[in-house]
This record gives sequence, C-alpha cells and structure tokens, in this order.
Amino acid sequence: MTRKLSRTFWLALALPAILTSAIVLSTPRTAHSQYCDPRSRCGNDFYYYSDPGLTNLVGVRSWDCDCNYSAWGTVDDYQEILPAACCD
Repeated sequence: MTRKLSRTFWLALALPAILTSAIVLSTPRTAHSQYCDPRSRCGNDFYYYSDPGLTNLVGVRSWDCDCNYSAWGTVDDYQEILPAACCD
C-alpha cells in the first residue's frame, strides 16, 4: 500500500510539470525578437561614415536583439542602418 501511495504521490507532482512543459514547448514562437520592430532602434546597427560614399567608417551605434546598447567611434552626417542578425 505504501509503494502504491508513493507512486501516486510522485505522479501527482510530476503530471503538472509535464503538462506545463508540453504547453510551453508547443507554443509557436515568432522568428524575430520582440524588439525587431522597424520603428525601434533595438535590433539595428547604425554605421556612421565621414563621406557620402560610405567608405570611411568612423563609428557604430548598435542595439542588439535584447535592446542592449554598445558603441564605438563618433557619429557623423552619413549613416547606414542595417538590421541585426536576429532580425533577418
């Protein structure tokens, strides 16, 4: 009797966890990050150049797919905006 009770007890504990995992894993996900909205800076890299031909790179401002910011160099008049890899 104790062994049956023990088995029932563990099944009662495990069943909700198994069902929750199945629901979470079967939920469809979008291919893009939630931040890949074109109106947002998140998920975009901003490349700054000192010339209109975009040949002399002078700085980069980047917001990754989780909207973390990083930068180097300077901001100039000529820029190119490219989506981050997670937003392709």
